[in-house]
Amino acid sequence: MMYTKNTSNPAYPALAVEPAVDVDEITPGKTPSPLSVVLWLLSFAVAVLLLVGVYFLWFHHKTREGQAHLVDGVGIRNPEKQMIFCHECGKRSSPGDIFCSNCGTELRRPSTFQKSLQVKDEH
Repeated sequence: MMYTKNTSNPAYPALAVEPAVDVDEITPGKTPSPLSVVLWLLSFAVAVLLLVGVYFLWFHHKTREGQAHLVDGVGIRNPEKQMIFCHECGKRSSPGDIFCSNCGTELRRPSTFQKSLQVKDEH
């Protein structure tokens, strides 16, 4: 068997396609309208943006809280709480120590000039 196409009429109309059953909103396999797909995508994008914004605000708040805690706790606003390390052996001293508990070397403290600069920076 062999097929031969008649090329004498290239504008030959195709057969019309008819549905076997009536198509309505609950017909299985019916694709959603493009407008509903766009609305779903937009609502999903807005939800993602809201979640990212909430996370950013939470992260920013936690970061600022941590920075304030570090600034208030060590050295800048409270030079008496500044951690001191021995310049000879490197051991960390406890607040109020005058001599290193490891090697006995007198610990260097911030001078009054450095303390006055820190106090001026706060105001």
